[in-house]
Amino acid sequence: MRKLFRAAFYRTENKKMIRIELVIAVLLSAFIILNGYFQTNLTNAYIYKLVARFFGYSPLMGPFIAVFAAYLWGTDYEYGTLRNKLICGHTREEVYFSNLLLTICAGLSTALIWLIVNGMLGIPLLGTASLNLSLGEMAFYIFSSLLMVVALSSVCCLLASLAENKNSATLLCLGAVAAMVIIGMLLYDRFAEPELLDGWMWSDTDPTVRWHPQNIKFIGGTFRILLEFLICLTPGGQGVILCEEGVEHLIFLPLCSAFVIFSTSLIGSRSFKKKNLK
Repeated sequence: MRKLFRAAFYRTENKKMIRIELVIAVLLSAFIILNGYFQTNLTNAYIYKLVARFFGYSPLMGPFIAVFAAYLWGTDYEYGTLRNKLICGHTREEVYFSNLLLTICAGLSTALIWLIVNGMLGIPLLGTASLNLSLGEMAFYIFSSLLMVVALSSVCCLLASLAENKNSATLLCLGAVAAMVIIGMLLYDRFAEPELLDGWMWSDTDPTVRWHPQNIKFIGGTFRILLEFLICLTPGGQGVILCEEGVEHLIFLPLCSAFVIFSTSLIGSRSFKKKNLK
């Protein structure tokens, strides 16, 4: 599998695709930080949001990984590279996991570039207090977000291996990523409903009495834990909740990512083993 990985990594098309994604990640992350810096007066309201900028790559990683996985598998199908690998004596499991490993490396490289650029620009401009997290929480968030990237790579690799060409693989991967993010956003909107609402009461004695009515849309108890678990169950939902810094049970993030990685890798390798290569 090592030879397969090295051969795929050093292919001109794959190297070019990785470089393009890294350049886009650098430019996009720098633009978001600098635009936010110059568009605000550095009030506490903006400083609180730097974590969202720092982990803003989480929901954006979907298109990066989806396009790369679709391009990797699609070109192999169209050019007959997959059949050549099998003819040379490699097993289907080796072919599948070598492509999966390359997709993971591309995704992690893009994520790390985003984190480095945000750290190099965001922290000097806004200070360490703008992160709004302790060192331990920050390390856990970074670890969980990178594990989410691995899970997303596993999902896209599974879907791309089911297609027959680049176009169908791209549509399938991008459609799945968009669906996961949209569902994650809808679920998080319900999850983020506050227990109490802010309001005001007017009276003859004091016209500015603060009032906190109960929010009927608030979900609590066991259903709240279940809803958070459903959000974290997909990489798209994890990207949304990481970006919003809304995680209440941090253990859900690595556990759900590990489950997705294991299940999609198992299903993908078995389905590719039975796939009829034309």
